[in-house]
This record gives sequence, structure tokens and C-alpha cells, in this order.
Amino acid sequence: MEDQMRQLLAACIDTTPVPAGSLPDIDLYMDQVLALLGERLRTGPEEKPLTKTMVNNYTKQKLLPKPTGKKYTPEHLKMLVLLQCLKRSLSLEEIRRLLAAEGLAASPEGYDRERVAARYRDFEQVKESQQELAVLLAEKMAACGAAGDLFGQVVYLANLAGALTLAAETLIASLPEEH
Repeated sequence: MEDQMRQLLAACIDTTPVPAGSLPDIDLYMDQVLALLGERLRTGPEEKPLTKTMVNNYTKQKLLPKPTGKKYTPEHLKMLVLLQCLKRSLSLEEIRRLLAAEGLAASPEGYDRERVAARYRDFEQVKESQQELAVLLAEKMAACGAAGDLFGQVVYLANLAGALTLAAETLIASLPEEH
């Protein structure tokens, strides 16, 4: 049972479906973006694939700059992956505040290419380091008896997810207000 839980957690932690090296270094039209990222960003059975409506909403919310001549840059693609990951735990307003604080706010000029690349590399490294967490979590669940049944597993993971989301929200709340 512990091994099955470790495998499940490892699979769920791996939410970087698009390594930076596999992204094209050319600008893409919306239909190409959706073909490349659409299903790859869906990690759970209930999660919807990336859609044109989602991308347009991110632009309206100023989380993503408008495309340049109807084309999306490699930076747009990386930010779409990050946005899809962050929105699993944070509101769009919290994401906007975080991006603004990190100098990743959408602007009419687009993104700072080097800054986006650096933050995406950080994201990939975080995901790699979290794989070790899957082993530890499975061990901790087994040690407290939570790994023995579905109810215990769900309660353990839901409680942990809530605590981690609360910690992330608290960090974002500590950011200075924008003016």
C-alpha cells in the first residue's frame, strides 16, 4: 500500500508536463498553442484542458500579455504552464499579485525573456526536488496509520493540501499592495 501511495504522489507531484527544452523557440498561433499545451496541462480527470477561453481570460485579467500579431511567444507558453499550475491552489488575484511582485506582470511589451526563462527553470527544479517528498509523505502516512484505507489517505492529503495552500496564501498576503 505504501508503494502504491508513493507512486500516486510522485505522479501527482510531476506537474511539469512541458519541459522548457521541449517548447518551440518560435511564436505560435492560438490553435498551435492549444494543440501543444491543451491536454498536456491537464493533470487530473476532472481538470479541463487549456482552452482558447482560458487563454483569453488570462489576457483580460492581465496575467498574460496580448499576443503579438496573433502569435504567442515562447514566454507566453512558459507562463501558461505556470498559470495552470498556480491556479490549482491560488485565485487569479493572488497569482496576479505574485507575478507583479516577481516582475512577471503582463505588459503590452511582453515579458522579460531572461526573467521568464529563469523562473521556469526554478519551477522545473522545484518539481524535481518535490519528487523526494512523495517518498517521505508515503512513509509518514504509513507511520500514522493513514495509508491503510481510502478515508485516511484522503483526510491526510486534504489536510496537507489545505495547510500548504494556506501557507502560500499567507506569503502572498505579505506582499506589498500595488498602486
